[in-house]
Amino acid sequence: MHFDRLPCPYKVNFTHGSYLEISSAVYIKEFENCGQVGILTDFKPGLLMRRYLDDFDYVSFFNGIK
Repeated sequence: MHFDRLPCPYKVNFTHGSYLEISSAVYIKEFENCGQVGILTDFKPGLLMRRYLDDFDYVSFFNGIK
């Protein structure tokens, strides 16, 4: 994929499906039947007040930990 070849050492590509051939892909399973990734900062249904983005360890990502 062209995105994987960009000259940036750390990048992420949020997807609605599992794409094993894309090394930068992060699969967000709640959007699997939507055809595209929705708004990651929206809260998930339920009482836990978690956002879709919370499924991705973005703190480790920003600190350079894969």
